[in-house]
Amino acid sequence: GDLAFQVPFYTSVMGVGDDPSAVSVESFNVESRLPWQQGGATKTFWRSVEGLTASKTCTWATSQACPLRRSVIYGDLELSGYCGKE
Repeated sequence: GDLAFQVPFYTSVMGVGDDPSAVSVESFNVESRLPWQQGGATKTFWRSVEGLTASKTCTWATSQACPLRRSVIYGDLELSGYCGKE
């Protein structure tokens, strides 16, 4: 698919197919670069993604309570995001 999306706080995104290949997206991202966070994934928590296949690189810069389950990513999986000042 060509859907690309951010996963905000308190959000669960779940593919409802029999297996991850039944629900295809372009990418999903959790960035640690939000204005109130001042850079840092240790303040990025309470979200999840499950049961999807992503065709491009995804960023999952999270800290705690953020499961990424039963998913296939054909691009890279970046586990850290932007840290520092612009």
